[in-house]
Amino acid sequence: MLPEPVRRRVDAMWDRIWASGVSNPLTAVEYVSTVLLLRRLAETHPAASEWAEVREHVAAGSAGAVARTMVRVQSAFGIGASPEASAASTWSDLATLDHVLREVAALEIGDRNHDILGDVFEHVLNHLSTAGRFGQFRTPRHVIQLLVAAVDPQPGEVVLDPAAGTAGFLIAAHEHRRGAAGAYVGHEVDATVARVARTNLLLHGIRSGQVHHGDSLAVTSRDADVVLANPPFAGTVAPERVREYQSGTTRTELLFLELTMRRLVPGGRAGVVVPTNVLTATGHAPTWIRSRLLESNRLRAVVELPAGVFRPYTDVRTALLLWSNDAPADDVLLVRVDADGYTLDDKRRPTDRDDLPGALALIRGGTSAVPHVRVPADELRRSGYNLSPSRYIPLDAQATPTAPGGPTGADLLLRARAATAALEAEIDAFARLLR
Repeated sequence: MLPEPVRRRVDAMWDRIWASGVSNPLTAVEYVSTVLLLRRLAETHPAASEWAEVREHVAAGSAGAVARTMVRVQSAFGIGASPEASAASTWSDLATLDHVLREVAALEIGDRNHDILGDVFEHVLNHLSTAGRFGQFRTPRHVIQLLVAAVDPQPGEVVLDPAAGTAGFLIAAHEHRRGAAGAYVGHEVDATVARVARTNLLLHGIRSGQVHHGDSLAVTSRDADVVLANPPFAGTVAPERVREYQSGTTRTELLFLELTMRRLVPGGRAGVVVPTNVLTATGHAPTWIRSRLLESNRLRAVVELPAGVFRPYTDVRTALLLWSNDAPADDVLLVRVDADGYTLDDKRRPTDRDDLPGALALIRGGTSAVPHVRVPADELRRSGYNLSPSRYIPLDAQATPTAPGGPTGADLLLRARAATAALEAEIDAFARLLR
């Protein structure tokens, strides 16, 4: 977590880069990441000349020479030259670059166990979530931390994210096991985002990480001890790309679940974010996926998150699926989270209403007042493998006490959303009976 004065300076640096004409959010991220790598190179290789060279090129007014040196910096870390860094136009406002260099040079590393360059880059990446369609690459950090803590990656294990984005899950797994040995593997279909992810790993001190640019659905080797992912919602792929998949669908949210089941080694564990329609949809593919989770794996828990968790850039309701590649269980823990520590509007301000710690306690076998139930596997089979917690948990169950004097507007909103989710589950079940 960055100290507030550093956050303000980084925000001001971002605003100045944006005002200089670098108005594509990902290009601005590449700008900052390359300068941070320049600083990292100067720290780790004192004999390296690149930092001094860039300062000289700025003083000489040569944006082209700056671009050539920045490409060399990226190559030194094995990231590969990006079109953004190699374009002189990215660095054409040399006064802005001089300011950014001075700000980055002024960052105090302090405790050697605390990687401030990684924290700075994480804060910069937060700007992607307020930059239109690029927000799709960001999973809320508290959701990442909950999923990682629930799956509990251990030292020496291979952690995979087949939809890596900017590598948030991989970094959280590294932090969870306190930097202990282990491999980190990601796949990302967007070349620029894959490069940003590799930079993010490096700036967090993860040299054993790999983020491959390409189609993760084409890689089905069984080689992951842990899979953590937030796959794309509601996307589709060309049928010829997934002919060998058994679910018979082209929808990404279902294909990535099948992919995860394929890639887990025996005893491996997974935590995946899904839209809630995956829990209840009555078609062949979603029903088949849920049946495989229950019958061929040990489905441990389903955690329904409140609507608004992914605001401001989507209202899609989401849930967490947690399972292991083990013998099936006799029952499944279903949890309904009504509050996640933030308001559920577009502003997402912190509040004291947070069911996530209680949900984690339940997943770990403890107790909590968070609405939950253990449903026998036979009952789930009779329901058509309906996994929606709202179908099985009473609507009036709640973890957070109602305010004195009666329910507040926020209480009523939470109850209305829970009722809506339950109604949607019942409608799906009724539709199945009519088929």
